[in-house]
Amino acid sequence: MLVRLVILVLTMWWPARQCLATEASVPDSVRKYRFLAKAARDKGEHEAAIAYYREYLKYQPDDVLAHYRLGQACLSTGDGPAAKQALYGALALDSLHVNSNLLLYSIYAGDDAPDSAAACLERVVSVRPDDVEKRRALADLYGRMGATERAIEHYEKLAEQLDEPAELVQLLAALHEDAGDVRAALRWRSRLLGGSREQGDVAGELEALESMLRLQLAAGEIDTAYQTLEALARIDTANRYSYYSRMATLAQEFDDAAMRLRGWEGMVAANPRDVETVAALAEHCLNENRLERAEAWLRRGLRVEGDNAHLQLLRGDLLVRKGDDEGALAAFELAKANPRWEAVAQQRIWQLRPPETAEEKLRKAFFGAGKGSSGE
Repeated sequence: MLVRLVILVLTMWWPARQCLATEASVPDSVRKYRFLAKAARDKGEHEAAIAYYREYLKYQPDDVLAHYRLGQACLSTGDGPAAKQALYGALALDSLHVNSNLLLYSIYAGDDAPDSAAACLERVVSVRPDDVEKRRALADLYGRMGATERAIEHYEKLAEQLDEPAELVQLLAALHEDAGDVRAALRWRSRLLGGSREQGDVAGELEALESMLRLQLAAGEIDTAYQTLEALARIDTANRYSYYSRMATLAQEFDDAAMRLRGWEGMVAANPRDVETVAALAEHCLNENRLERAEAWLRRGLRVEGDNAHLQLLRGDLLVRKGDDEGALAAFELAKANPRWEAVAQQRIWQLRPPETAEEKLRKAFFGAGKGSSGE
């Protein structure tokens, strides 16, 4: 009976003792494996660290930092898959754990998995919005992926954070243009222009203006395009004639007489020997019945090229209006010497002095009885 009682007591006591021993050993095991893992990591003994962290995590599976440290150790041994698994464990507990995301980003970047790499950096910048280095890496990554809208979003935040450096402003203008958002591209080009002017960067200012002109034309902003051409002509004096010529051509295309006139005037100011443009100006003034202004342009052109047939023809037209038929005939005769203007000049002569001989009448019939026109 006594033996049975002892056995019964032992049967009840031993499991309870074992349970108490187990409960007492858990904190000891946590401390032991944490210490051993850190010591191995500090010594660079990565395989040992891996073993200790795995044992430690059996007791503390919710320790985010331990999962991260395990991932570090696995990566140090070249075991990428194991490193990913450990880091996934960390992110399962805290998806915004910065170091785990950064380490996983580096792995994905090496694996050429840009989508996954970008997802990691997105989580990082959501926690650290002022980390311009990581945001730049994310924006560049989206740019390489062709995810233009996402790249623009982060580049614009960077531009705001960094006080709009020229390199970023130019990049944003180019990205918006590539995306087809011409007006947004223009806004950024305008900011680039302002920065170049503040710094006295003439080359940068010209580049910005040329880009703005292209965008303005694409957006149909013709009035602002005229202003940009004026600004280009004012700054780039060596190419002033070209800018005013483009202005005149643009105005011709959009039937803008005032700006076409402004373009011609700029061309002549840039190149006083451009007698054909002087002739266009004189003819325009004649058509507008601004005789004094037409005469001034004709005098200016004839000082450069006195025998220019077009100018002489227009001078004859002016003299007819002023009642000087003899002077007009002399001018038409000079114009007639040029084969290009011969027919028109002859018609002008016949209007003042009708043909008398049979031969002259035949010639008039051949050339036509109309007044003819030099065209504007």
